[in-house]
Amino acid sequence: MTGQTETEAEPDYRRKYQNLKRKLKFLVYEQECFQEELRKAQRRLLKISRDKRDCKAPVVCCCFNLPGQLLAVGLMTGNTKLYKPCSGAFVYQLRDTETLNTNLPVTSLNFCPPGAASGDLLLVTYASGKVKLWHVSTQKCLHTIVENQETLAAAFNASGTRFATAGTAASIRLYDTASRQCLQTFTSRSVPEGFWTENHPHSLRRIFGPHLCGDSLQIHPVSDEILTGSWRREKSLEVWDYQSGEKIQDIPQEDGDYSLTYSCRWLGPDHVIAAGTRSNICRLVHRETMATVGRLGNLPQGVYSIDVCTDQSDKSLVAVCSESYVYLLEHQQA
Repeated sequence: MTGQTETEAEPDYRRKYQNLKRKLKFLVYEQECFQEELRKAQRRLLKISRDKRDCKAPVVCCCFNLPGQLLAVGLMTGNTKLYKPCSGAFVYQLRDTETLNTNLPVTSLNFCPPGAASGDLLLVTYASGKVKLWHVSTQKCLHTIVENQETLAAAFNASGTRFATAGTAASIRLYDTASRQCLQTFTSRSVPEGFWTENHPHSLRRIFGPHLCGDSLQIHPVSDEILTGSWRREKSLEVWDYQSGEKIQDIPQEDGDYSLTYSCRWLGPDHVIAAGTRSNICRLVHRETMATVGRLGNLPQGVYSIDVCTDQSDKSLVAVCSESYVYLLEHQQA
């Protein structure tokens, strides 16, 4: 032996590179297959049931009646249009001389609960401060209330005998539906979300934290949990306990993307649906897993209003408003 150390064979970097490249291709392919299956599952859970409806003016708010036979749509021009969700057909338009002259947006829509003595009523509020009670089938305004504020929200009680309004005046006004008289005014200096009773002028307890900019507060009809949506990046969806006012849950944003929430709703016992601006999406979230299981994206503008018709047991209808369009979606219970 000469004592000369044999030179070790150099690694075959070309072969290693080819092997790594092949593995990367498989990983990319698996990821694409996974994403495609996820999109299919999302479409099955939240799918467009009919073509979008062009309302010919920017849509501000929408509301189903409880049987789900009518969908009211409030426009930036002050007009209110009503459609049949089953066919998408236009059936009524609610407007009068006042709404035509002021030409200010509709800010909220609320159907009177079925079975109420008041009958076929739609409560409509306007940025002008007007509150109108419309008889839907005759398209006549039965009464107009003028408030010294921009009226932004309203709601009936469960029996339809009372309704409340709220707006820029940092107060809540309670009205009798039959007489249209203001029964009481609830005030709050710091304007947090609060709890009032009819016989007490001040809030009994409060929720601190949410930053509501739209129709983004709803009480669950069974559990009494409160869902709030905030127009911000962090903590945009939160769940609260009705009795104590304490927070129960934060619902996180999607990974790598976020939406500033304008509107949110409970959807059955297990899901939450929310939409807003920036990413211009509407997403369906499973309450237990916190995963986004349905998604409507590529919308022309932000979403300022959504509503859910929960009268059907096996599936629910969802209305999503973006720009001048209303999208009707179906949610099939898994």
